[in-house]
Amino acid sequence: MLQVGQTAPYFSAKPVFGYRVELPDSVNEKPMVLCFFPSLESAVSRESVAKMQERFADFDRLGVNVVGITPSSLRATQDFAPRYHVLFPLISDEDRDISTKFGVNKLSKSSIISSLTPNGLASGMNALSFGTGLPKSGMLQASAEFVVAKGGEIAYARIGTSLWDSIEIEPLLEAVKCSLD
Repeated sequence: MLQVGQTAPYFSAKPVFGYRVELPDSVNEKPMVLCFFPSLESAVSRESVAKMQERFADFDRLGVNVVGITPSSLRATQDFAPRYHVLFPLISDEDRDISTKFGVNKLSKSSIISSLTPNGLASGMNALSFGTGLPKSGMLQASAEFVVAKGGEIAYARIGTSLWDSIEIEPLLEAVKCSLD
């Protein structure tokens, strides 16, 4: 996993709608938030996208670009973004090239099993309220979020360890504010 202080790996990708995103070029003037979502068919992904949609204006007011990255197919991502009125660019990373560069991989068997215990399922009930979706490749990928500070250095990094780990908005916003100082 990438650590705070390391340089973000290079990638160049075109979101399903919008302008090409390139690191480090995209962070020459302002930080960027990268949110790695599991397959868009997963309940956790839908919950995470909904959380980001709800708080998107907070990031926008700070002048920070938010980019979502998912292992969902290009077709599924092209369908999802307008259907759910996603306010930020979504990149289909079907080959998991970007995810691999950032150390966002499939959850381990032990993480999956611990997610299915009664305590683990209790924490997943909120995510399940967003629907279960159809089983697809990428549903077992961890959720993750990164703040890439101006200049390309990782200012915040968190990779989920459970099937039910959704993005965490408050620590992400705090990290963005600190990277602006």
